[in-house]
Amino acid sequence: MTLVGDGLGDNAELFAGAFAEAGAAGRTGIVVPPGVYRVSRTVEVPVGMSLRLEAGACIRAMPGFQGEAVVRKARDVVGVHRWGGRISGGMIDGGRQNVIGIHVPGACRLDIAEIEIVDCLLKGIYVGLPEGEKTWGYEVNVAHVRCAIDLETRHAEGSVGIHYEQITDSFVHQVVVIGYETGVASESASNDFSQVHVWSVTAQGPLKRNFYCNGWGDSYTQCYADAPFDGGNECYGFYVGKPFNRFSQCRVYCNTFTIDDTVVGFMIAPGGTHGTYMGNLFTAGEKFRIKAAYAGTLEAATILGNGYDPNVHAGRENRIPSATGGISFIPPLTIAGV
Repeated sequence: MTLVGDGLGDNAELFAGAFAEAGAAGRTGIVVPPGVYRVSRTVEVPVGMSLRLEAGACIRAMPGFQGEAVVRKARDVVGVHRWGGRISGGMIDGGRQNVIGIHVPGACRLDIAEIEIVDCLLKGIYVGLPEGEKTWGYEVNVAHVRCAIDLETRHAEGSVGIHYEQITDSFVHQVVVIGYETGVASESASNDFSQVHVWSVTAQGPLKRNFYCNGWGDSYTQCYADAPFDGGNECYGFYVGKPFNRFSQCRVYCNTFTIDDTVVGFMIAPGGTHGTYMGNLFTAGEKFRIKAAYAGTLEAATILGNGYDPNVHAGRENRIPSATGGISFIPPLTIAGV
């Protein structure tokens, strides 16, 4: 089965045939040579198979695309802990339509790596399903990925660059997200994010939350919340909605895209207790001041060793909780030798 790169036709059926042919031959996936492969509907990657795009290969959604996602990994419903495959290389192009770049509704031991996802206005990568639809999965890892919307194109309302729901024990590493309403959203548990940079520009629409930290027991290391803005409304570098999250060496920065005195670096919602915040940095311009470094429910939060420049209005904190904690009691603080 031969795919047609740089042709004006539709490759959707050809992708389906290529995967069927590979499975019949006992292969574990397909390799796509350089070229632009236009598709009118979702490319389904079967369970246990991989899709590798060579450098210069691009799967592009055609105008009037039919389907929720450009590429979708078939959902593994068996429940055994088998290898999920790999999606890597090249580019996925949503054609500036309200679509998802890559959707993984349920899988384990799956890697999404070394790939660029462009102009998918709803979501770049979506791992999982909404809470009302039961799924499972773990170790759906994302590394060396760029999810970006054209700088002159507005995102879809409620858009998310990378979104995890109901999938646990995964790693997101060295990722750039540009142009979404929420950069990264975690609504699961026990996932780890490192060296993730989220930013946007005005023409793309509001960047309300760089990181929506609504997973239980996640970690964020060296993540960069770059210049959130929402038309004068309060907006957030990190919005923490669930307990036991940990943040280390992260940055919140306000520049010319932000609006003075509207950005909260870390907003800790009532459910976001027992977090740890160590060695984070807050910087802003004189006309783009940070409203508060930390705000919200600070009880049971450990906040130490952070850096605050003079343009941080409020919320500069050093805190070690003692004899408190609610859902998980923290014992009294003792200092050796005192």
